[in-house]
Parts: sequence; structure tokens; C-alpha cells
Amino acid sequence: VMDSSNYMERMIFGVCCGIYMSNILFLSVGGGGWPGAMAELKEEGHYIVGTDCREEHHGKYLPDEFYQVPRYEAREAYVEAIREVVETEEIDYITGAHTREFIILQEEGFDGVLASDPDTLRATEDKHETYEQFEDISPDFARVETTQELYEAAERLGYPDREICIKPCISSGGRGFRRIVEDYDKTEIVFEHKANPYITLDELAELDFPPLVMMEFLEGDIYHVDILADEGEIIKAVPSVRIEEKWGYGFSLECVDKPEYVEMAERVVEELNLDHNCFIQIK
Repeated sequence: VMDSSNYMERMIFGVCCGIYMSNILFLSVGGGGWPGAMAELKEEGHYIVGTDCREEHHGKYLPDEFYQVPRYEAREAYVEAIREVVETEEIDYITGAHTREFIILQEEGFDGVLASDPDTLRATEDKHETYEQFEDISPDFARVETTQELYEAAERLGYPDREICIKPCISSGGRGFRRIVEDYDKTEIVFEHKANPYITLDELAELDFPPLVMMEFLEGDIYHVDILADEGEIIKAVPSVRIEEKWGYGFSLECVDKPEYVEMAERVVEELNLDHNCFIQIK
């Protein structure tokens, strides 16, 4: 059973196999999961530099050197700051970033970015586009942009007899996921939960919501396939099942023997031409 740090170590370790005594830049080191990866790489002799838009957080104290940089949304200032770090620290490889940071840095000509190309990253960010491409292995789904489409899609998917959920087509880190219910105990949610996983159709209809993917809610265990890929080909794949979950993240996982999930991952990696570290979830 692996805790969250070991899980992220497993994701990052393969990327750096064969890289000896390299200067590695970790972006967004304030995010969860990176401590184990950075510690492992430092033990192997790599020099780790970290950046984040926040000055005070746990990630600041983990790399050998830390730089505060602007948020990636301020693209020009962000790129200038990262370029200065790369030149000052003689960085060989860049990892640990938000997807949009990878896109920006590749578009700006940075070398050594350990990520798929920008077109591939944009495709994987759009949940509806991904579901359409792999419709035969995706849950039943529909794209909704208006209140009328919201109610029509819910009826078409079988709600309320069939449980459904929604996600923004493009979002970050599990933000915006909700299970659609007819009613829920708001007192319990407020006083016993850290986040609200529920919403009613009427509550959702009152919001100025972005384009959404509405889909059937899948029961059962959540499986991960952590992957090291090279231009659409899997070099290493590690299937695991979530043992403990918090806030939508797997906090402990157990490796399992699931060759059929690895075969599924091989298809996804090939068709999307994924590169470097990536993972898929299966439920």
C-alpha cells in the first residue's frame, strides 16, 4: 500500500531514469504529491530547483533552491521569470507543472519539458473531446451548455432512475465535479463534510455554468494506471486501486494485476500520442 508521496514518486521516477546528476526544475511545488518525488531525486544526486506563485507553503522548503514566480495566467511575466531561473540554475529538465504551464513553456521554446506536446495536452484537458474519441470505453455522456440542454440531457441519461454527475469540460484538479441528486441534507454537508459533492438540477440551472459533461455516475473501485510513455508507446505501466480517498484524490493505493487495464491504457496512449508521465483512471 502506497501513500500519496510514494504514488507521486512512482509517477515521476521513470521520467528521470538514466538522468544522472541533472538540474531538475519542479514547477508549482506547492501542489500536493511532489515532496516524495523531490526527496527521491535528491537522494539519487539530482539538484532540485522549485518554483511557485506563492511565497509561503510547504513546497518552498523541499528543493535545493526556491524561486517565487508570477502565476502562469500572467504569461509574459511568468515566462520571463522561468527563463531567468532556467538560465541561472542551468536547468536540464522541467517537470511537476500544471498542464497549462507545460503548454506555455513548450510554445515559448523551452527545452527539456517532460510532457506531451501542446496539442495533445489540450486534447486531454477537454473531457468531452476525450470521451468522444473513446466513446466505446467511456460512460454514457452528453455535453450541455444551456439550462434547456441540462434538463434534456438528464432525462436522456435516465435521471432520476439512473444516478448522474457533472464535470466542467475543462477544469483543473477535480474542481467542479458534482453528483446530481433530487435533494440532500445541507446541514450535514455544512457541518460534517469539507466539500459538497452534491447539487440538484434546479440549483445547477440557476448558475452561470461553463460547458459541462453530464454522465452516468459509475459505482465501484477506482483504478489508476500510472504510465511512462515515449511518443505514444508505453515504456512502463503500473496499475493500482485506490484504498483511501480524500477530496477526490487517492491517498493510498495498492498495486494490482490488471493486464486488461494496461491494454486499455496502451490504446489511449497510442491514439493520443502521449509522452513522458501520464495516468488514466478506470472505474
